[in-house]
Amino acid sequence: MSTPRDPMDDLDGPAPQVPPREELQRPLWAVISLALGGLSIGLGFVPYLGIVLGAIATVLGHGALRQIDQHPHCLPGRGMALTGTALGYAGIAFGVAWILLLTQV
Repeated sequence: MSTPRDPMDDLDGPAPQVPPREELQRPLWAVISLALGGLSIGLGFVPYLGIVLGAIATVLGHGALRQIDQHPHCLPGRGMALTGTALGYAGIAFGVAWILLLTQV
């Protein structure tokens, strides 16, 4: 009776090395998305500024998520990109609600 073969024995060379998580760079788009998403909430009371900042944060956040999904082991920052995207959507909603409130008075 023979022992089962390990399919990993057929690989040539050493396994690829992934740097430690502390050394990995976060995508710049995720950082900018988070910052602009926060600003869109904070400055949402300025007409149209919250909407513009929220839209930019949302686009950059989705772009960062796409980059992170393509290289999940090499790019951290998924939570940062998701938070920036969510804050961007919230900034857009807050800006639209504020404009609607101002036009009814």
